[in-house]
Amino acid sequence: MVLALQAPKNLVDAHEIRTLRDKAKAADAAAAAGKNLTDEQKADQKAWEEKRKESKPDQKKIQKEIDDYRGGYPRIVGRRLGETSMWNSTFFYRFTFFDTAGMMLIGMGLYKLGVFSAARSSRFYAWTVLAGYGVGVPLNWLIGNWRIAAGFDPLMMPLSFTSYDAGRLSVALGHVGVFMLAVRLGLMQWLTSRLAAVGQMALSNYLLTSLICTTIFYGYGFGQFARLERHQLMYVVLAVWTVNLVASPIWLRYFRFGPVEWLWRSLTYWQRQPMRIGAVAALAIPSGL
Repeated sequence: MVLALQAPKNLVDAHEIRTLRDKAKAADAAAAAGKNLTDEQKADQKAWEEKRKESKPDQKKIQKEIDDYRGGYPRIVGRRLGETSMWNSTFFYRFTFFDTAGMMLIGMGLYKLGVFSAARSSRFYAWTVLAGYGVGVPLNWLIGNWRIAAGFDPLMMPLSFTSYDAGRLSVALGHVGVFMLAVRLGLMQWLTSRLAAVGQMALSNYLLTSLICTTIFYGYGFGQFARLERHQLMYVVLAVWTVNLVASPIWLRYFRFGPVEWLWRSLTYWQRQPMRIGAVAALAIPSGL
């Protein structure tokens, strides 16, 4: 229900953008005919140009972003301060809140139904794969091609988002079906056990991934921002996945939690939690024995 609220909201946004575009076009036509524009018409032209540049920024704006991220640490922090304030305020309340809340509620419901613990039948997961990919892949492909064909027109953004959640959720469920089938059938245990370890220390891996990628791409590291082609970025993804999949099970052989999970748990209980696996066993042995 929460995700469903996104569709009418995006339609309203699309209507507002279409209205602004039509007003700007009317103002352009009036100017071309030699008519004097009112202040309102000039404002419509300016607003539409700003909206258009959000979807298709000019080369000067693109180069400014590249230079900022290839710059030193203070320059990057200055850049990120502005972006973060926008993402965590206006953008969050207009878009992210409903998106995040909807996905969290769906995830909680699926967990309660046993979907994420491989408790459902293999037939159930097989249908999840077929339905998820069968709906999501064609839908996302159509939306992507539609936006490309439209030249990333600002109007296409909210219109395409009306079906964005349906496509994304469907593909995600397809992924769930694949992995749960693998678990139920005992396939690729070398991979599923490592994925379980990555999930057990998800926050630590998230922050580790951030450190690796910012070091690779930002100016205070190797400065590879906007230097790699899309296919080359897949090599970075593969390398980071490999680090997570290899390091996580090794860490959990000796420790109960990831380092950040341990810190978070200790702060939650306001008491230092036992970290090493052997420390838990030692605590269980009565004193004097």
